Amino acid sequence: MKNRIISLLLILVLLLSIVGCGEYNPPIDNTDSDQTEPPDDGNVNDDNNGTTERGEPFIATVMLNGKPYTPPEVSDDSLAVKVRWTDGKSYQTVTLGKDGKAECYGLDGEYSVTLINLPSNYTYDPNIYKADNDSKDVVIELLAITPAFGDGTDVFKCIQLSGPGV
Repeated sequence: MKNRIISLLLILVLLLSIVGCGEYNPPIDNTDSDQTEPPDDGNVNDDNNGTTERGEPFIATVMLNGKPYTPPEVSDDSLAVKVRWTDGKSYQTVTLGKDGKAECYGLDGEYSVTLINLPSNYTYDPNIYKADNDSKDVVIELLAITPAFGDGTDVFKCIQLSGPGV
């Protein structure tokens, strides 16, 4: 009798714990969306010199040696230099234009701005570029990788880098 009661209690606890798990929510689809302008849904009012009801775009400008960076031509769009705005929950990715700028519409909040598919002979600090509703324009400074000494042929392939401000 005692074992039967314990068994029924265990089954009851098991059923309650399974029911209490909640409902299934499928993952959010965060595919790369090379969004360069807001979608035309017929509800956008474009009376303010390129601004819309959705707000002004977040703009990232990539600079190299004080001039806008011109990305190399690529045959496959997946290899193009891209700018990504992320808020830690979602992201928007836009291909960098020939003028060294990328514009992303429809953002609201604080975002970290990073680069994707940067050529191997350039680098930047991915931790310092932030954009928010008050400061939508970000200027990302690229640095050319130039070895100070060493050729990277030792056991650990070490190359010491130098650059202005580094």
